[in-house]
Amino acid sequence: MANSDNPNGQRIAYWYRAATKAYTMLPYYLARGGHAFPPIHYYFEMTRRCNLRCAMCQYIEWLRKTPVSDQKEGELTTAEWERVIDEVQRLSLITFTGGEPLLREDFPNLLERAGQRARTHFITNGLLLDDDRVERVVSLAPKRVGGLGLNFIGTSLEAHRKSMMRYADCAGRLNGQRKRSGAWRKPAGGRTRRVRWSTSPR
Repeated sequence: MANSDNPNGQRIAYWYRAATKAYTMLPYYLARGGHAFPPIHYYFEMTRRCNLRCAMCQYIEWLRKTPVSDQKEGELTTAEWERVIDEVQRLSLITFTGGEPLLREDFPNLLERAGQRARTHFITNGLLLDDDRVERVVSLAPKRVGGLGLNFIGTSLEAHRKSMMRYADCAGRLNGQRKRSGAWRKPAGGRTRRVRWSTSPR
């Protein structure tokens, strides 16, 4: 697990950004014919729906004005997402985001499917990570960080100070789940599965 205050985590993030920038720019200098390397990092927005109304959210006005009954309209079906996942480059990284991806009942199955061909990461506010979901997602972690499967979980709790009072219990809930033995660390074939955890409170 890694927290955003962890120097090792910050170094990993720095070098990852540098490597992806170089990967993107090299074809521009080496092949002026408009060619590019295959993508290595995909961002899949699973839904715009969310169970919170964070001040920094790009969909805050849409969420406030659109009836809950209409918010699911236009989302890809499970079968459509499966086809998208099956087309990604093998050994790449897929970030699942939203909205809140855990609001989709099929998300754990889609996460598992993606982890069979890529490294995965999802961003959540954490409120829906109950014990059953924690056990399910951690079971998708690779034996070694960097292997196929769930490598990272990110949370964002950014909001105005008044709004944060409403969400304060979330951080405690997440910390409690992280400390439970057998939750974020799970023995697997003589090795230990690990999920790196990053939070962005403000």
